[in-house]
Amino acid sequence: MYEINTGETSTFDFSVDGKAYSVPTFESMPYKTLKDFREFTRGDVSGVDIAAWAVEHVFEAYAPGCTENLTVGQLYGLVDAYTKSQDELGE
Repeated sequence: MYEINTGETSTFDFSVDGKAYSVPTFESMPYKTLKDFREFTRGDVSGVDIAAWAVEHVFEAYAPGCTENLTVGQLYGLVDAYTKSQDELGE
């Protein structure tokens, strides 16, 4: 029998000003998040739009307050690090 344990998740861990945060890796996200992202990206969206979506639906959803004092450049760096960590998981 194939059994799924829904409690198993992997995380992307990061810190902001010394405070530790964790968000689920892409493969650990609820399927609804993927569906919402696909729906969002069906239109004409820019990299800025995608980064803003990620901040709202990933970082602030799972680690509230983690982005409050970050600059736009720092947000891009965080999203980039998250994306690169997901690529490493697939290797």
